[in-house]
Amino acid sequence: VRQQLQIVTRNLFNIILEAWLNMVVNMETDLDCGLDEAAVIQKRKIFGLNKIESTPESLVSKWISLFMDPMILLLIVSAIISCLVGEWDDAFSIIMAVLIVVVVAFLQEYRSQKSLDALNNLVPHQACCVRNGRSVEIPAELVVPGDVVVLSLGARVPADVLLIETVDLEMDESLLTGESKSVEKCRAPLPERRQTEMDKHQAFMGTLVAGGSARGIVMKTAKDTEFGKIASQITSHEKKRTPLQLAMDDLGHRLSLGAMALIAMIVFIGWMHGMDLFYMFKLGLTLAVAAIPEGLPICTTITLALGVIRMAKKHAIVRNLPAVEVLGCTTTLCLDKTGTLTENNMTARLLLLPLEDAVQALDISAESEVISLKQGHKQILLAGTACNNCILNGDHYIGSSTEKALAVVADKLGVKQQSQRIHEMPFSSESKYMGVQAIPEGKSKPISYVKGSIDQVLNRCNRILAFGQTVNEFTDSYRKHILHEANTLGEKGYRIIAFAQSYNQILETGFYDNLTFIGLVALSDPPRQGVKQTIEALKEIGVRPVMITGDSCGTAKAIGLELGIVPSEDSVVMSGIDVDSCVNQGRLFEFSRVALFYRMSPAHKRIVVNSLKEDGQVVAMTGDGVNDAPALKLADIGIAMNSGTDVCKESSDMVLVNNDLSTILAAISEGKGIFFNIRNFLKFQLSTSFAALSLVATSTIFGFPPPLNAMQILWINIIMDGPPAQSLGVEPVTKDISCKPPRSKSEPVANSAVMQNAILSGLVIFAGTFLTYYYQLENQEIFTRGRTVTFTTFVFFDLFNALTSRSQNLSILRIGLFSNVVFLFAIGSSFVLQLAVIYFAPLQQIFRTESLTVLDIVWIICLSSSVLWVDEARKVRICLIFICVPSFFLYFVKYNTT
Repeated sequence: VRQQLQIVTRNLFNIILEAWLNMVVNMETDLDCGLDEAAVIQKRKIFGLNKIESTPESLVSKWISLFMDPMILLLIVSAIISCLVGEWDDAFSIIMAVLIVVVVAFLQEYRSQKSLDALNNLVPHQACCVRNGRSVEIPAELVVPGDVVVLSLGARVPADVLLIETVDLEMDESLLTGESKSVEKCRAPLPERRQTEMDKHQAFMGTLVAGGSARGIVMKTAKDTEFGKIASQITSHEKKRTPLQLAMDDLGHRLSLGAMALIAMIVFIGWMHGMDLFYMFKLGLTLAVAAIPEGLPICTTITLALGVIRMAKKHAIVRNLPAVEVLGCTTTLCLDKTGTLTENNMTARLLLLPLEDAVQALDISAESEVISLKQGHKQILLAGTACNNCILNGDHYIGSSTEKALAVVADKLGVKQQSQRIHEMPFSSESKYMGVQAIPEGKSKPISYVKGSIDQVLNRCNRILAFGQTVNEFTDSYRKHILHEANTLGEKGYRIIAFAQSYNQILETGFYDNLTFIGLVALSDPPRQGVKQTIEALKEIGVRPVMITGDSCGTAKAIGLELGIVPSEDSVVMSGIDVDSCVNQGRLFEFSRVALFYRMSPAHKRIVVNSLKEDGQVVAMTGDGVNDAPALKLADIGIAMNSGTDVCKESSDMVLVNNDLSTILAAISEGKGIFFNIRNFLKFQLSTSFAALSLVATSTIFGFPPPLNAMQILWINIIMDGPPAQSLGVEPVTKDISCKPPRSKSEPVANSAVMQNAILSGLVIFAGTFLTYYYQLENQEIFTRGRTVTFTTFVFFDLFNALTSRSQNLSILRIGLFSNVVFLFAIGSSFVLQLAVIYFAPLQQIFRTESLTVLDIVWIICLSSSVLWVDEARKVRICLIFICVPSFFLYFVKYNTT
């Protein structure tokens, strides 16, 4: 039975595979030239964009869900009861209040979701396709069925692809399977050789090329892919919240419990004093809506999302929100050399031929001079073009910077040779060399070429092509001269690539050995402009830069000394071998004093990053290649270059669009600013809640009538959670914040300083508002005018409190009154709306207010501004009495004289 099932299964796979191969024919795709533009346009009309659209929650359902909040439901019940007992005015006021609160909450959540959705489009994926016989890079969403795609090391597969050519292809399919181990793939077999499983011949959308290269034809796009089918089954899911958001949720929950206990006490005491139970119940509900900080999580999300969008404008795209919180905590920045510290624009400068007792160098960097090449120089260039996977796209090459440099110099010097490749061993960070076997045009015997690091190539050579003509035995003398010249050039910052060849058929063992050494190429990759200044700035804010590279010691040290990463010639540096030694001897603590790690493999990078993290450091890691991806994923925050591979970007938390190290400095400053903006918002909201609860609780305990009605309390809640509060989240980053040293990851947002400042401001607001309320009492009763004065005083206190909450430590004069235009607009609009509540007749009916005189408004502003002066005095450490007394004194004189 088992054999019968195997036969049936195999036949089924054969039928499916044959159908797929027939589809290739039906798609009218030329496997060499790809699709033409007319075919692409026609197929896009049929299949649409290669984009998986998610189904967002409808606005109607989001609107309805807001009415399901327990507090809102209780307010609606309260309005219904008011209608039943004939209190139509109260019912109307409560319904209006509910609508206002729900509208504000809806706008907040809508804005938050839009900000988060915008983040998903910041890093568009690219695909390399063959169209009209040319290789072109296009956005992945423009790929159509029938396109021939080229998959290189580190690339992300843009759609479901049937493989037609493969070179030692390995795929990372963890996105689909959850398995971290790479999967080997091979090209689709001919119809008479279809004996293996279908998925061995396919590369699926979203998976990554972990090794080798391939070409394939796109079979399915968008929702028809395997990834699309999985995505379509997920109709909704809860978005992962950041640690900061979870902390705000927890803080809000604990504050809510405390507020509810206090509100219950207020209602009970008021009832004991003989106040109407139903009235106290409504007051308690509205006080709960205002005092419970339900806006904390929403405003935190909005602040994070808007901060990330601001960072994107500065060319730093954050892929994961938690990375924003880590930026301000970073203590160590591990820097990859190529592409991060340097321009990643390799240029071949020297060709070096081995002689009897020296190495002869030929300068090929001159643009105008005629360069005379010897046969040995030509053989080096032929090896460089043979061991090369870059693709000519119009007038420029697509591929790695090293291979592009070799192709460009070969074109420049007119050295070209067509050949048929019959075998390839791809370059890897472990082997550090690439080998190919090819048959040159017009010849029958294959030639094997190898290029790679000088150590690896020399270890595989037993002969040498001296003078570019004579094959000699590879003696220790030759090795000594070659290594000496390579080290000398390395100390000048050159990158050295070694070349070898063989005419023997040596691939029976699968390895390239017994080679003939033919020469070296010296390439230069100058440091990026402004990197040295950025390194100095990082040191000044407490971030220690460390270089981790696969280059030789001389090359890496020369760059490190020039940029200031390596302080001096005597600074501690370590090789990958030294790292292994430290691991074996348990001396991992030594990594904390090393400024440069060279000849590092991916495994070594992981060891260093993990060791630094265990030492208590917060580690950021930069990279652009496949070999950097494991360390990026392990670091507290992985930073990828936009010019890097898709594997690198997928493993990162942040992408530098302009590949500029100074962008990291700006991102760290922005990350610090986001954290402190959330802290400022928190201080503002806590002080307002504290003042509101204290005001109502104190008046209730002394048996006074409530100082504010339900609508007025809800209005205060709108200000507390609305534009003035949210505008604190877009406060520009000040130099004071940028220069702060890294903070501890365990440091809470609501630390003791924030709580003390919130209580201080809350006490000032409470004291000023309660004294105003007390002087408005007439025979233990509060009338419309007195309640209007009390209400306006509290609101103006809140606006001045928002102004002083823009910074915890800096005076408003130092940060600039006009530096946050959004905040000024929010405060101005709130001020105008408060005047409308006082003077506009329809709103007077809703909020139970009456018009005040201009003198009333002036004196209220004088009093409410005291919260600003008190906080300013705290910031500049001036005795409070010289600042606070004038406002209170003038206010009391006014009422004593009237």
